[in-house]
Amino acid sequence: MVDITPLVPLIYFLFGPLVTFSAAIPMFVIYPMMSKWIHPLIHKAEMNLLAASTSLERWSINTRYMKAVVGDHLLHHEYVNCNYNLLRGGDYLRFVHRDATPEERARMQVIGLQSYSR
Repeated sequence: MVDITPLVPLIYFLFGPLVTFSAAIPMFVIYPMMSKWIHPLIHKAEMNLLAASTSLERWSINTRYMKAVVGDHLLHHEYVNCNYNLLRGGDYLRFVHRDATPEERARMQVIGLQSYSR
């Protein structure tokens, strides 16, 4: 994951303290949440270990958004030079997104990613 800390002074100088504070909350809350909570959860989903998870984890991983993140992450493990970002859209911005082939989508459906579609 890319370090976003240098963006904070840039946002401050361009937009002021109110916008900086508003932008810093997602940067310093969402990114760590994705790496510390979502990333391990994605690996549980990939290995079909969600039965032992909490109901909040099972609910969150079954949302359409998270199924797309899990699908992208599966592709990252097969093709390490793509799909790094745990936030949807980040890989498009960095030009490292890779779509799943029909065969890969079929394999994803086997582990419960039925709503993963492009």
